[in-house]
Amino acid sequence: MRRFLLSMFLLLGLGCCQTGCWDRFEVEDLEIVQALAVERAPEGRVRLYVQSISPKHMVRSSGGVTSIVSEEPYRNRSIVSDTVFEAIRDLARQSPRRLFFIPNELVLVSEAYAREVGIGEVLDIMERNPEARRIAWLAVAQGDLAALLDEPGRLVPIPSMNILEMIKRQNLTDQFATIRVGDFIELLENEGTQPYTGMVRLIPNEAKLQEEVDLVPEPDLNIEMNGTAVFREDKMVGWLSPRESRGLLWLRGEVKGGRSIKVMDGLTEKPVTLQILHAKTKLRPDIREGQIYIIVDLQVESRVVETRGPLNLGKPEVLRRLEDEQAEVIKAEIEAALTKAQQEYGVDVFGFGEVVHRHYPQEWKEMKKEWGAFFPRVQVGYQIKSIISRTGEFSRPVFRD
Repeated sequence: MRRFLLSMFLLLGLGCCQTGCWDRFEVEDLEIVQALAVERAPEGRVRLYVQSISPKHMVRSSGGVTSIVSEEPYRNRSIVSDTVFEAIRDLARQSPRRLFFIPNELVLVSEAYAREVGIGEVLDIMERNPEARRIAWLAVAQGDLAALLDEPGRLVPIPSMNILEMIKRQNLTDQFATIRVGDFIELLENEGTQPYTGMVRLIPNEAKLQEEVDLVPEPDLNIEMNGTAVFREDKMVGWLSPRESRGLLWLRGEVKGGRSIKVMDGLTEKPVTLQILHAKTKLRPDIREGQIYIIVDLQVESRVVETRGPLNLGKPEVLRRLEDEQAEVIKAEIEAALTKAQQEYGVDVFGFGEVVHRHYPQEWKEMKKEWGAFFPRVQVGYQIKSIISRTGEFSRPVFRD
């Protein structure tokens, strides 16, 4: 009898210790949010968009590739409220299912909202909401936000997924610098740098014919990543062009390889295209007589992928000339970004203040209070080691001399 009672007590105790599923939701009862977007509304209010995908519209193949099996694979919802939080709650009046934000991978903020209001409220919501993901990508949208969220592609028919795939291939061009929500928040909290993120817009589809004969016509517009938005605190103050964005990425040491550099050969005046294999950047600060200097130590290794004229790459002097030209192109991209950030916007998106802080902690205690005044006067020097290590299967071009 004692053994029986002891066994019962143990079973009851184990039952009480087990976690239950009291708060679980069936997939069929959820509306999966893929993207969240915010823009200004009249009278100082906010308009919120969510782009959602119903689970029944998604099929995962054996190879792990997700495909769409519905003619309408996504749904956009929009509502106007006084705050972002109220807008999220008010969307319950439109959706027959519970909006599920954990899968959300993209946050878009209109350019006007980022400039005039700032994105602090959006970030605050994402920090406090347990369903929000810090790993979601953050981008600033130029132009009509509603049109951007409703412009499907033919290969990737869901607009938000289209944008996400472009962001994930940033290293192929380095013409924009998009970061995640969590990284943006960390830059906001860092006294030695200012945040930035990529911009996206709609452009005319130049491949569209005047008379479409396909059953599925080409779209009128294409989605394009377009440079980088720079911020002072949580408000956007300016824009770096695609070329200037490359300069930003060079200085931040975020060019890893994959992108191409076009140089001009000094003899033939024909372009030569180089592909970056490896790159590494190190910033070294120096303070002399009250003047701040930043030395850019940059190493880049590349290979020749295309020549447009008769060029004998088997000659060492030819390679040295191209290596020097590569260094000059990189330096010009960096200086373009520096000029814009220092002279026009006065925002340190390069992290110069953070570098000074690490190497001169005592001086930084005084500088950080007025870093906005110090930054435009920072002088930059360069030590660029440029190497072309590969020229292809043959040294001479296919052109005839």
